[in-house]
Amino acid sequence: MNTRSDILREVVRHLSTAISTATLYRPEHPQVKRLCGLALKSLQALQIPESGLSLLFVEDEMIADGKNIGRSLYIHRLARLLRQWQIGHLKILPRLVSDELLQLVTQLSSPQAGASVRPSVNLRLGQVQVRYRDPDSATATKPPADLPDGEVPAPELEVELEDFYIQAAFQEKNPEIEAVDEQELARFSDICEAVRKRRKLHVVGISEIVARFIATFTSEAGSFLALAPLRKLDEYTFVHSINVCTLNIAQAMAFGISGQLLHDIGVSAMLHDIGKLFVPEEILTKKDKLNEEEWAMIRQHPEKGFRYLLDAPGVPRLALVVAYEHHMKFDGSGYPARTPGNMPHLASQITTVSDFFDAMRTERSYQNAMEVHNVSQVLLQLSGSALNPQLTDNFLRVLMAVTRQDT
Repeated sequence: MNTRSDILREVVRHLSTAISTATLYRPEHPQVKRLCGLALKSLQALQIPESGLSLLFVEDEMIADGKNIGRSLYIHRLARLLRQWQIGHLKILPRLVSDELLQLVTQLSSPQAGASVRPSVNLRLGQVQVRYRDPDSATATKPPADLPDGEVPAPELEVELEDFYIQAAFQEKNPEIEAVDEQELARFSDICEAVRKRRKLHVVGISEIVARFIATFTSEAGSFLALAPLRKLDEYTFVHSINVCTLNIAQAMAFGISGQLLHDIGVSAMLHDIGKLFVPEEILTKKDKLNEEEWAMIRQHPEKGFRYLLDAPGVPRLALVVAYEHHMKFDGSGYPARTPGNMPHLASQITTVSDFFDAMRTERSYQNAMEVHNVSQVLLQLSGSALNPQLTDNFLRVLMAVTRQDT
């Protein structure tokens, strides 16, 4: 049986996923409405009292009615989004409807110059002020500068609530869809850490992650919204591989690929950048331009990945090919150098398209994330040179089909 804390973390997971999905596609997408409905359903299970439920976000932790719920991937994500709008407190009243959640998601995912995030009748927004009190005074003060090392004064949370309203009249009920959660990220992170320490690869764990992605896609008629909740996280190497996996599955399913080949394409995507685990982290995260020696080390990661996977039991042979070829471009450029006239494997070319898209859509240490329409334009410009034109066209058609689904 789920505890109250479990249900609250589930609410945050649905809201965070809804915001990411609305950002990647559009707020009107049916998945966004579905996730808002799921968040509402979870909230209703809490039987919120007339006085309301108070959720405070302090740094990357969530406090519900005075109880610390702790941290998670999605609490971190939602807290960061709210912080961008100077919001640290949500007060949820018992008559909340899904349209009010949808309104919040829409505003958080589609910021406009000079815009503000407005509360609704049953969803109030506020700021959290962390103040320190002198034990001998009732007046709030700044933290004293002369405290002994390691000693921190106890903070008092002071909540400031805004109180203006908008109409809400929509309530949606939809069947639940299993969303990708932090377990996949944690599991894959553990696998990668083992590889970095030169341990044997446990491909079974990766196969289970891919199988879950495929099941999610199949239930959602081939859409690739599973990548949305993992967008813009700091663990770039891990998250990028998961995103490329979901994008590969979407592309392959659009071509009618299924069964073992679809599974192998997904596993290959998860492992395509495995060679980067053997590149020093300071090079991968460097904000300045790489020098020639550092760039040479980056260019070695396809071969390093290939050689590592060569000795890994249970890894599909296709994964070795994709790890080696995913930086080979359609026009013969890229690396490692290939024999003229020999085209990279189809799975490698699919991965290259996914790799380009996700790299441009993700916030990184040395570049800002690009908007989807701008990324689409770049992909069109690269079509026929760096990217296979038919695969690029297929990818953009899938993207367009998802964003134009009827609500």
